Amino acid sequence: MVTVESYAAKLNRPTLPIAIQTNLPHMVLSLGADLNASDCPDIRCAVDTCAGLNTGKFDYLMALAKRFPQCLHKLYTSREYSPIILSGIVQNGNSAVTTTLDCTFQFHLPYKLRGDGGDCLISIAGGADVAVNVILGIPFITAMKMILDFVDNVATCQAIDHPPFAMNFRKTSNVVPAPGAPVKLSSALVDTFLELENYEHWRSAQLALAQPFAERKVHFGPDINADAFAASTSPRKSDALSVSTMSESQNLIHHNVRRLEGFM
Repeated sequence: MVTVESYAAKLNRPTLPIAIQTNLPHMVLSLGADLNASDCPDIRCAVDTCAGLNTGKFDYLMALAKRFPQCLHKLYTSREYSPIILSGIVQNGNSAVTTTLDCTFQFHLPYKLRGDGGDCLISIAGGADVAVNVILGIPFITAMKMILDFVDNVATCQAIDHPPFAMNFRKTSNVVPAPGAPVKLSSALVDTFLELENYEHWRSAQLALAQPFAERKVHFGPDINADAFAASTSPRKSDALSVSTMSESQNLIHHNVRRLEGFM
């Protein structure tokens, strides 16, 4: 992608006279059922009032769900549902530039609804060609009764009992967290993790059938070069995880379970 500055320099002309904001407002959301949990992450999300849904990069969301399966409420996939075709303001001739969102990750949020104290969930649709880790769209903004204050740079969510969220303007993130030491799962989370693994393998097979000559990349295999990935999120409070009840053979088979550092 050619930036405004580099393109102007290439043409040796000044940029068109209009105000340009190259950064987007971001806010940090905590995941998990308990705000004080030590093994749940905070994630940085872009806030986009022109986005019709919450969306994000599939690889990032899958890595997030596998690293913190206790934060995942449910996974909806293209095995049972029709994918969503995402398009925007860009057209190529008479055709809109589109991409496919083929699954939805539904995560717990540790906030309580005002009035009845109900639990909160957030759904984020994932796609391979989405170039931003997480974007919060209009449905989430309206459901949270969010007031965006660009004077004090805070987002007030009137639907939940929580102080205003700080906002900051920055470049959007498009990275998958680097793998770390193997994660030991409690028995209650083994099924969740295996569901994620099975869908990831099924999805990879479907993509390979659709593009038989495309290069296939394994992101979390045993031969991964960790230096190839940059960090993009951070766990809250501590890195403690539950004690594993997985057998040695399960641990061997699922060698690519990795502790993901720095999710922001």
